[in-house]
Amino acid sequence: MLNYLKAMRPHQWAKNLLIFSPWFFAQKWSDKTALLRCLVGFIVFSLLASGVYLLNDIKDLKYDKTHPEKKSRPLASGSINKKTSTYLALLLISFSLSVTYFLGVKSFYIEILYLILNLAYSLKLKQIPYLDLLLLSTFYLIRVYYGSGIATIKVSHTFFLFILFIFYSLASAKRYSELAVTKEDKISNRGYKKKSLTVLKLSGLFSGYTSVALFIFYLFNPATYRLYPHKLIFDLISPILLFWMTNIWKDTLSGKLHSDPVIHAISDKKSLLTLILILSMLTYSSGLLL
Repeated sequence: MLNYLKAMRPHQWAKNLLIFSPWFFAQKWSDKTALLRCLVGFIVFSLLASGVYLLNDIKDLKYDKTHPEKKSRPLASGSINKKTSTYLALLLISFSLSVTYFLGVKSFYIEILYLILNLAYSLKLKQIPYLDLLLLSTFYLIRVYYGSGIATIKVSHTFFLFILFIFYSLASAKRYSELAVTKEDKISNRGYKKKSLTVLKLSGLFSGYTSVALFIFYLFNPATYRLYPHKLIFDLISPILLFWMTNIWKDTLSGKLHSDPVIHAISDKKSLLTLILILSMLTYSSGLLL
C-alpha cells in the first residue's frame, strides 16, 4: 500500500498550493466558503495529478527501468503492479472529475483541459523542444485558473502572465540541469541536445527576470496597491523576489539545482526562507497581522 502511495507522488502536491493563490492575493481571508472550496479543490486536484503521474509512469515504464534515478520508482522497480496501477489511476481521475463537477462546471472543464494536455504531453509533446517548457508552465497556470474558478475570484491578467513566465523559467532550469549532467549528447526521451544549453539558459533567464517585472506591475497596479496599507514593507518584496530568481539560476548554472526546481524551491533553505519572507511581508502589508 505504501508503494502505491509513493507512486502517487504526494510530495508533488505542494505544487497545487497555487490553487489558493487567487484567494490569498485577493485578500478573501474572511471568506470561509472560498477557503473551504479551495481546500476541497486542492485535495481533488492533487488526486487528479496523482492519477496522471501513474499513467505517465505506465507509459514510460520501459524508459524508466533504464534511467539511473527513475528506475527506483515503485512501478519501474516492480514493487507495484502495472494493472493495479492503471485501475488506481483511472479511479483517482474519475473521482476527482466527479467531485469537481459538483463544485462548478468551469472548474470541471479546467480539469478536463489539464488532463488532455497532460496526456498529450506524455504521449508526444514532451519530445518537442521548448514547446514542452510552455506546456509545463501552462500546467501551473491552469492550477491558478482552477483556484480562481473554484473560489469564484477574479484574477488579473498580469498575475496570470507572472505565473506563466516564472514557471517557464523554472522549466528551463529543469531542462538545463538535466542536459548539463548527462554524459550523452542529448537527454533520452527528450528532443534537447548539448547545443540547446545556451538557448535554455538565455530563455530561462529572460523569462525569469520578466516574471519579476510582471510581479512588480501586478503589485503596483492601483487595484492591487490599495489593498496594502503598509507600503514600506510591501515595497521591499520586489528586490527579494529578484534575489530569489538570481539564486535559482546561480544554483542551476553551478549544478546545485534539484532535478525539479519547484521541489528545490521548497526544500532549499534560502529559497524556502525567501518564499516565507515574501508571503509574510504580503500578509503584514495587508494589515492582517496587526
